[in-house]
Amino acid sequence: MNEYDFHRETEFELLCAYVRVPERFQPVVEPRFFNRAVELDVARAVAENRAKHPKDVIDEHTLVTLLKQNLSALKQRDRLSSCRKLAHKIFKHHFRNLDTLQDIARRWVTERRYRQWLVEAEKRVNQGDYESLAKLLAQTQAKSGQRESTILHTTEDFMKSSKLTFSIEGFLQNGAATMIGGLSGHGKTWVMLSIAKALLTGEPLFGFFKVAKKAKRVVYLIPESTLPPFKHRLERMGLLKYALNGKLLAHTMSAGPKPKLDDPQILAVAKRAHVFLDTAIRFGTGKENSAEDNQSGLATDIFTLLSAGAKTVVGAHHSAKKFDKESFMTLENVLRGTGDIGAVPATVWGVKQLDATKNILHIENVKARDFVDLPCKPFQVQGRPYIDLEGNFRMLKKPGTCGSLLYEQPKRGGAAPELREQKDRNLEAVRGMLAKDPKRRSKDIAKRLGVAEATVRGYKRQLALEANG
Repeated sequence: MNEYDFHRETEFELLCAYVRVPERFQPVVEPRFFNRAVELDVARAVAENRAKHPKDVIDEHTLVTLLKQNLSALKQRDRLSSCRKLAHKIFKHHFRNLDTLQDIARRWVTERRYRQWLVEAEKRVNQGDYESLAKLLAQTQAKSGQRESTILHTTEDFMKSSKLTFSIEGFLQNGAATMIGGLSGHGKTWVMLSIAKALLTGEPLFGFFKVAKKAKRVVYLIPESTLPPFKHRLERMGLLKYALNGKLLAHTMSAGPKPKLDDPQILAVAKRAHVFLDTAIRFGTGKENSAEDNQSGLATDIFTLLSAGAKTVVGAHHSAKKFDKESFMTLENVLRGTGDIGAVPATVWGVKQLDATKNILHIENVKARDFVDLPCKPFQVQGRPYIDLEGNFRMLKKPGTCGSLLYEQPKRGGAAPELREQKDRNLEAVRGMLAKDPKRRSKDIAKRLGVAEATVRGYKRQLALEANG
């Protein structure tokens, strides 16, 4: 990703549109906005020809001829081979959605203009010419068709903004990301499909959470699965008919490499749709547990989907293996990796399978950033045999009738539940302190937790054993 936060493929498609669809893109896109030499050569050659012959249609042969002339005049014939290859790619390119590309072009141009304004403004500041800065900004805004900066909201924006709403009351917030966190094989995909089914049918999620309005479209991206097993799950959940009538759009491994979330085709179908990422981290960049990669890759792409008009983004995310031994749920142990990934969603639901035979799932809310009321209490759903018989989970223990994970999961023996829970929480606290300062003294930690120093040394030994094995 370059400094302007646009993928190379996106900029290439904008160049293709500038060359081949001038009536839609020439009024917005200008050659100076392309920052790669070979793309700039092509755009300039096209612009100069259109200035002289506005009605001429440019094909591949014409473009190569224009490039020969321009590069000869600039004494840059060494770039001709690269330009020829680019010209061929431009006319072989297949556009996916020109309407969406036009929206991207406007954002791209605005970004370029403001970047150029920043460079020019810095020059004037260095020269001590402060008086012309306001005039320079006004000129830039006028060229962008703006009366004021798009960075800050106007009073009118706040007046027209709608209230906080939910697609599924008390569970799925509109205009935000929701994460479903749990161990691998603990039913996250089944929960995601249950959410998708509730949205498409309008039936209450798990027979309890009301759906405010049926979804027009659901986009389900699952690059970890091929089509046959995913189709099998859709059949069991009664969702295949929605895939066949186009209300459920899916991408699996069978359709090729995972798509980029800022791909114009994805952004086009995401508008007014609910987008499911199974699992979300597969759409990030770099190492899965890297805070920097997760934040700059996955977070940016999720926010891009929401900016493009997605109603909601729902992502599955793995918990760390140690979560299997935990007796409580927190944001940190439900979502694997660092705390940075936990900052992305507005809502996070933790899932833990208590009984594999009956597929009993214990579900708790560990983050409800914008909920007006407190989130519901823990609850449990049962998958077998109900998914095969009824095409969905059945509520086993409703919120308010279900205890916390400590009391609901099979007992491990040993100390009383309250003592085990306190120990687990202390271990989690020590783990967090040592992550920030590996050399922190046991004495300081003991004072913070209100326990004996020997107890802290025991915690450290247990954490070391977990790390090594």
